[in-house]
Amino acid sequence: MQSWQKLLKNLIFSELEFFLVGGAGLVLHGLPRTTLDADIYIPANSKNFKIMFELLCDDLSLSSSQLLFREHYNQVQLFEGQWFSFANDDIDIVDVYLEQPNSFYQMLAKCVDIQFMDNKVKVLSLEEIKKMKEEVGRPLDLADIALINEILETV
Repeated sequence: MQSWQKLLKNLIFSELEFFLVGGAGLVLHGLPRTTLDADIYIPANSKNFKIMFELLCDDLSLSSSQLLFREHYNQVQLFEGQWFSFANDDIDIVDVYLEQPNSFYQMLAKCVDIQFMDNKVKVLSLEEIKKMKEEVGRPLDLADIALINEILETV
């Protein structure tokens, strides 16, 4: 099983509140795209912050250069709007964005459930992923936008 597939399976069965965005989200939407990592959003609260480190570092043995922040779960609001990266053998596996809780739940309402290995995973809608990619505007994001537009035109 590929690393991000193992990751998603563990995320699904954990208590972590999350949804997928980015390349892995596009793959699950059925777009012909490859990705080596998964980008997820979680609400920035102490419970999810603790679960994030327990799951990714303790259970899945991923490393993070941001591990020193682990003990600051009671000050998680300081990390709102920040990405936390987790790797295996220095290969980025998952990037976790700590979203302000109210905004997280508004975005969660725009997610769809997509079947993944006999389970469902929350993935941000194609329209919302497109908006994110338009804001970032890297060459890869522009290519993704073209793919998203093709899919949306056929729906």
